[in-house]
Amino acid sequence: MSIESTKSRLFLISLPALLALLLLLSAGGLLFAGYVGRPATGERVTIHVASGCTPEWGERLAQRADAIGLGTPDLQVVGNRVLLTATLPGNPDDRTAVPALLTADGRLSLHVQDGETVASEADMAEVRLSMSYLGRATVVLGPSEPAWARIRALPLDSVLVATLDGESVELGELRRVGRDDELHVQPARERSRDELQMAADWAILLQTGPAPCAVADLSVSQAADGT
Repeated sequence: MSIESTKSRLFLISLPALLALLLLLSAGGLLFAGYVGRPATGERVTIHVASGCTPEWGERLAQRADAIGLGTPDLQVVGNRVLLTATLPGNPDDRTAVPALLTADGRLSLHVQDGETVASEADMAEVRLSMSYLGRATVVLGPSEPAWARIRALPLDSVLVATLDGESVELGELRRVGRDDELHVQPARERSRDELQMAADWAILLQTGPAPCAVADLSVSQAADGT
């Protein structure tokens, strides 16, 4: 049998698997597009955030509101409070989930399983939301060179774990995850939509930076204009 005939047979054998992969990627892409960047269609509310660093929180809330995609945000500073009026995305849990995300600590610990921390959110030179070749939502972390030096100094069988505000994702052994100067955080949830939500939340917090100080009080009310 000629080499060309062998190539043709191999292509025909692998074609169903390739088509299945393309369909899976297409489905993942549709879910990705349907969740990230969609227009806000929910209730219009005012989120009240009281703290001891009002100007800094005003800046952080504006950044996170833009990253989440809240509709026509309007931000005011009144005393020790920041008032953010915006249109919510349109999910059933918006009234609790959005304020929680807006005011989350956003503190990352990249550490060895049951061991030392080798990097934090301050060590991330790049963070982006992506999708794996299997169509699963992924947060790609690009540690700085000093952070990579600390990571490379670990034994190759060290298991890396990423923890953000107490929620952990195991990345696996260093020999398998640290070869391309980036780390992939892939949430494990029963539903793809839940994985995407978690990945999007992580990306938003790590891209906009951590909370500037503790929140003293948080409340939500219907916007004064009622729209």
